[in-house]
Amino acid sequence: MVVHAPISNARNELWLPPPAMASCIRAIMMRDTSGVPLSKEQRFNRFPVNPGCILLWTVRGEFQLLAPGEQEDRSRTRTVVPALSLWAPSTRPHSAWNPAACHSFALVLLPDAFAALTGITPLDYLNRVVPLEGLLDAEWMSWCQAVQQAPDDKTRIELVLRFLQPRWQHHKQRNKNENWILKDWVQYLTTHAATSSLGKSVRQVERRIKSWTGRPLRELRGIGRAEQVLFELAISSLEENTNWSDIASKSGYADQSHLCRQVKALTGYSPEALRSHIISHEAFWPYRMWGFCHQHQHHYRQQTAKDALPE
Repeated sequence: MVVHAPISNARNELWLPPPAMASCIRAIMMRDTSGVPLSKEQRFNRFPVNPGCILLWTVRGEFQLLAPGEQEDRSRTRTVVPALSLWAPSTRPHSAWNPAACHSFALVLLPDAFAALTGITPLDYLNRVVPLEGLLDAEWMSWCQAVQQAPDDKTRIELVLRFLQPRWQHHKQRNKNENWILKDWVQYLTTHAATSSLGKSVRQVERRIKSWTGRPLRELRGIGRAEQVLFELAISSLEENTNWSDIASKSGYADQSHLCRQVKALTGYSPEALRSHIISHEAFWPYRMWGFCHQHQHHYRQQTAKDALPE
């Protein structure tokens, strides 16, 4: 499935994996600003806290990271991101800037899947962006180069599936999660941790989850709940009035103030400021894609359920 999030003429697309790969791949995100006249501010990219492991191919152009936790370009200190890089799980929102036109292709892997496939522990790289060269073995790097050199994003997706599907085959036999929604993955992860290996105590389960994902279970649950808020925010950005109490209730928060604290921690912005930016700021294209993708998926499931009802 491809979702567009237009404010400018930049191409922003998000692809969700088939159910058989949903326990491994969370999504693939593509952005191409080639030939699009963007201002300096429009060339920023705002990202929330991320529990996944992102393999980034910068096909054309360049990403420059702002200082950790810095949402605005106050310090003017930026770090150039390698064209082939791992964006490890993050505990804080972050921003990047493109000095010119940029075409990027990002594979978002669930952290436990990344660890199982590569033998790399996400916790070892928490809050870091590192080059793939020297991190992955020769077989993986050969594949990464092939993806980088592919003629288009459709071919890149085909290369991703062709490489990962057989490697994930034996893992998915014991991994029954087929939903890209984060809170559902966290629920699966909790069950899987409680039923695999010796040791069923709460502390042992939590330790196991942290070793797989680099994050405590409590934080993962909080991020999953906050993601639901982001979905609701993206959808409500089309409306004039937003009922924060209603969104808090839908997303599982005790009250509106709890929601506000969590959203600020996840994104660096208050809910109302974030909603405003989603509406009008090019830099918030990742938020729009996730939100509208959720909306599309929700309507698709409703229609599927309706079509399945007997006459």
